[in-house]
Amino acid sequence: MESGKDDSGGVLETEVVPISALVAGDIVLVRPGAKVPADGVIIEGKSELNESIITGESKPVFKVPGSEVIGGSLNLYGAIAFKVKKTGNETVLAGIIRAVEDAQARKPRIQILADRIVGYFVPAILIIAFLTVIGYLLSGASAHSALMTGISVLVIACPCSLGLATPLAVLIFTGSASSKGILIRGGEVIENASRLTHVVFDKTGTITAGKPALKEIIKFDPDTEVAYILSVAASIESVSEHSIGRSIVEAARGLKIFTVSDFKAVPGRGVKGVVDGKTIIIGSMTFMPEEGCIGLSHSDAVRFEEAGDTVVYAAWDKKVRAAFVISDMIREEAIEAVKDIREMDLDISMISGDNRTTTSSIASKAGISNALSEASPVRKKEIIEKMQRNGQKVMMVGDGINDAPALTESSVGIAMGRGTDIAMESADAVLVRNDLRLIPYFIRISRRAYSVIKQNIFWAFFYNIISIPLAVAGILHPIIAAGAMAASSLLVVINSLRLKMPAQGRTS
Repeated sequence: MESGKDDSGGVLETEVVPISALVAGDIVLVRPGAKVPADGVIIEGKSELNESIITGESKPVFKVPGSEVIGGSLNLYGAIAFKVKKTGNETVLAGIIRAVEDAQARKPRIQILADRIVGYFVPAILIIAFLTVIGYLLSGASAHSALMTGISVLVIACPCSLGLATPLAVLIFTGSASSKGILIRGGEVIENASRLTHVVFDKTGTITAGKPALKEIIKFDPDTEVAYILSVAASIESVSEHSIGRSIVEAARGLKIFTVSDFKAVPGRGVKGVVDGKTIIIGSMTFMPEEGCIGLSHSDAVRFEEAGDTVVYAAWDKKVRAAFVISDMIREEAIEAVKDIREMDLDISMISGDNRTTTSSIASKAGISNALSEASPVRKKEIIEKMQRNGQKVMMVGDGINDAPALTESSVGIAMGRGTDIAMESADAVLVRNDLRLIPYFIRISRRAYSVIKQNIFWAFFYNIISIPLAVAGILHPIIAAGAMAASSLLVVINSLRLKMPAQGRTS
């Protein structure tokens, strides 16, 4: 792999180094046809990359300077240079491999029960076989006949099918999900997802594309220049991880960015800190009076909120100075995903920290009738708790730090792949490919997997309940018993492999 370093940002010279020698900050040249060796950001060149190994999406993705690249993806035609951000075990691909291994190791409750039964099953069969031999001998049967009958009991009893019933289905389930771009973090998610009654979506970055752009600045203070307002707002938002903050920073390119001190983020409300000697407060309409700020004029922003835009306010010296109108488009696939989920007889809600007008507008456009607004992270968690206390099984889909408590509390937490690290760590599954249509697919395949597990376990019990008495009765020869035992395990394998088949219809 060709790598170089240059403090000025350009690639001065290259040298071939092992992938294991790469570290964050290295600049790597990837030629056409080569694989990207680490996660990073393109600094030079344009190309199309095949990211199917990561996202399951076979269509090439066009990359330009500033685009993120994922280790393991294939560069198709153009030479690109990128700056390494993560290597080795820290890459997205390594995380996927690690999560799949963890998911296959973590057992659903139904498998724990099956394993416990198998623990008693084996000694029970040994005892039954021993008692069968003794019983035949006491009844006057020959030693050969008694021994053959005992062997038939041992051979036909099949803990293998019980042992294979769940882990094989989990293995195929996690493999199928990962091939579509769904990273499963635990085998127990199958059972929980198969029993869902309600799906709750976050708004920003989930129902919307998570790529907000500054649409307009409404100035309340005639004595302050718009450029200065944008500059101080961008300075404080440069420390924030919120996508709305990033849109303000992006709009302020070329303007002066001040040093920020005493920064504090208030989840679901806004941010504040000291910039240019002033305590700057950026946040929602409710955040302003909470911080003692006056001069709020919401009337100018109403028309934007009714259109589904988000409005945040900037204040200092206890006075509101301006409003930022942020526009974020609904994901193209959101309407289709919501419709598909509703056809599965599941209730759907949307929760947002945004104001009621904006939240209702976005929910309506996405086809969601139940929208809850102005919800802090704690409030989101409380809403999920209440739903589940009322007997509902809730899936929460989110992407930000403010969604983490709700993701943890829900029966199934789903994080968007471009979300924050804490959201992904809190979730049971991650959509590596940010496509909401994967949600109904995930629910369908979870239902199928859980159904297959129950079928496997039922067959394993049914087989043993029928076959063991036949063997004890001396009806089955050991050779026939061996064939039946193998057939029992093979049937479990074949039934589990059905999970690899495409689902029939929209909700199969």
